[in-house]
Amino acid sequence: MKHHPSVGVPLVVAGPGVRNGLAVTVPATTLDLAATFLELAGVSIQADMDSKSMLPLLKGGVEKHRDVVYSGLKNWRAVFDGRYKLTRGFSDVPTEIKLYDLEADPLENNDISEANPKIVERLSKLHAFVVDGVRTVEWPAAAFDYA
Repeated sequence: MKHHPSVGVPLVVAGPGVRNGLAVTVPATTLDLAATFLELAGVSIQADMDSKSMLPLLKGGVEKHRDVVYSGLKNWRAVFDGRYKLTRGFSDVPTEIKLYDLEADPLENNDISEANPKIVERLSKLHAFVVDGVRTVEWPAAAFDYA
């Protein structure tokens, strides 16, 4: 379950305004289907919804949809920013953290957490958000500095 292909859900979309042949690889979540369907139906999207319409993305008008997406099953949790995926709780040690660069290592064979403490720290803050159950939409820009 920890590997990226097992948490990805393929989605094929066709319809008015949807760009033909578009392949989207940026972070998105099935939660966003609700807001997408509401927008397509001409219904306003409530501000407190966790869902965010994917229609601008599907039309090819934007290149970014979400900063991060989350995944989890039982004790396992992950946060993914489109390149790096931080996981926790997959092994026998529930606090063990692993970091993968999916651009360089799409099969997630090499844990790079020790060599990249700033990325681990940034994604760990977001991971803590999921575990603690605090709901928010935007994160401070400083949380996304890779330097």
